[in-house]
Amino acid sequence: MRRYLFLMPLTVASLLSNSQTMFASGPKDASCAISFASNVVVPDGRLLRDLNASQFIAQAKHTPVKVTEATQESGPRRILLVLETGRHVPERVRVAEYNIVADVLSEARPEDAFGLLTARGPVKEVRFGQPRDAILAAVKELETGTDSKEQGNGVLDTLMTGAQWFDEPKPGDAILLMSLGFESPHRASFGQVRKALTDRQVRIFSLMLGTRMIGTYTGPTISFFSERPQVLLDPSYSPNMEDETSLAWGSGGYSAQVDIVGSGQQEQQLTDKRLEALKTAASRMQSAITEYYRLTLNSSPAQITLGLAPEVKNKIPNAVVLYPRQLPPCSGSGNP
Repeated sequence: MRRYLFLMPLTVASLLSNSQTMFASGPKDASCAISFASNVVVPDGRLLRDLNASQFIAQAKHTPVKVTEATQESGPRRILLVLETGRHVPERVRVAEYNIVADVLSEARPEDAFGLLTARGPVKEVRFGQPRDAILAAVKELETGTDSKEQGNGVLDTLMTGAQWFDEPKPGDAILLMSLGFESPHRASFGQVRKALTDRQVRIFSLMLGTRMIGTYTGPTISFFSERPQVLLDPSYSPNMEDETSLAWGSGGYSAQVDIVGSGQQEQQLTDKRLEALKTAASRMQSAITEYYRLTLNSSPAQITLGLAPEVKNKIPNAVVLYPRQLPPCSGSGNP
């Protein structure tokens, strides 16, 4: 059991304020019950287990919605590993990816199926059902070997391809993404990828290995063609709401960052401490993928806010409920 504490930058406040707009679902039949996957975590990624339905609170706008069931699920899972690789990725990142994948596979349960897709660098594909040794061998090859030119698609395009691997959704389908962000060239838009994954109820868990671009700052526009300088346009800040954090959060997963790249003159290194932090984060994400609550609501609202009852929140005030911001359709066949 790992004891290294790792704080994940969920950026909860900004995401909560925007989640209803970004991930709002369409109108649904209010008489229909729906079920979906949910985790309850503390900021270091550990799970809060053994809760019952009465300890969850849900509401649609200002109307309470009853959580009728909270069943702990731990059935077989399909987990797709998506890795950003290539010569543009520092070797220490590829070393970290190999070590993380090796750790994930060593902790994996026999009943879980793994797949592999690579972004940007040499194309590697290992389909679900193939031996895990094939995944490990492919990632080991990428650790030290890169081609002279980039071959693979951008990260968003690779996620779009990965979504097609889940065309027949199964309970608990998930992607574990390791990347430097979504800045690589891509054809698929953020919205298209989000919809493809949402339609299939695939949760995203993301390890950010570089510097996170949290937004864009625009400085003031000043005119000097007057007796004194005049500010024509005030400075502004636009948060980045189309990054891997937003995609993971909206799907019911989360993102964690350990920067082993850095920026400018502040280069980061892959120290033993950082590698252990990455392994710990991946291990806890793996737990969230394999174990979750299947929550059932007594209606199917267009929007929902899900939280914890005061008895739980008072004891563990920093607990966070993870759930898909766009709810699944009203159908018994689509339950996670």
